[in-house]
Amino acid sequence: MAVVGTNEWRSIAYGNGKYVAVGYGGYITTSTDGINWTTPKQIISSNLHVIAFGNGIFVTAGGKNIACSSDGNNWIISNPPLPFVNSTFSRVAYNNGIFVVSTADEYCWNSTDGKTWSEKIDTGISNIIWDIVPVENQFMAFATKQISVSENGTKWTLLPDAPPTVSQQIAYGNGIIVMVYGRNVFRSTDKKTWSLQKLPNVGAKMFQSTCISFINNMFVIVGYLQGSSSTPKQYCAVMSVDGETFSDYIPLNDENGQLLSQTPNAIIRMR
Repeated sequence: MAVVGTNEWRSIAYGNGKYVAVGYGGYITTSTDGINWTTPKQIISSNLHVIAFGNGIFVTAGGKNIACSSDGNNWIISNPPLPFVNSTFSRVAYNNGIFVVSTADEYCWNSTDGKTWSEKIDTGISNIIWDIVPVENQFMAFATKQISVSENGTKWTLLPDAPPTVSQQIAYGNGIIVMVYGRNVFRSTDKKTWSLQKLPNVGAKMFQSTCISFINNMFVIVGYLQGSSSTPKQYCAVMSVDGETFSDYIPLNDENGQLLSQTPNAIIRMR
């Protein structure tokens, strides 16, 4: 049952005793143990890239639709009041009783129940928003060379300092923000000063990160080692408790104990 459906799964969340995964084609699947999964169910026609859980509610977004559910099986499709011409939802986060969704450009919307959404809000960012994450009592929106913060998802403030390059995947834990792009790892404890680490090459193979999460007091970065585009990818993970010192690369195996052959897109802690 570890291979579920025919489409790619992009994100996963846990809540109300259930795991919910979302993916391409607008499909969702659920599990109570992370091993046995329900038959994929299509809830919208657009690709679903993100899902978050908070206050007893799952919220997922894709295309021009937002959907919410309390059980992962029955979904309500929500449409904020403004039309979304040339916009598609790409990020969702939950913090302090508020959901925030964003498009790939500088805009976001917020909601307390996943059904009724605010009008379009400008985050102050002028580049593509790569991610929105909860950091302490704030939302932080990350873009290329830009970071904007908000306590309620309505009023945003652009920070004067940000990493000098792209940061596509972000995790927060124990007062530390860690962002990754390729083999670059940026770290900050004050949202102002950023240090850079480069994960090591293995011979001619360079590490490319695909996702990061903070699990059991540890940052877990997943990706692959690859030389040229013609050589096979070697999927692996690297661990760090402080975002500065990292473990050796750990190979990733599939459900049959064989080396993983598909790109991992998300990480979640098993409850």
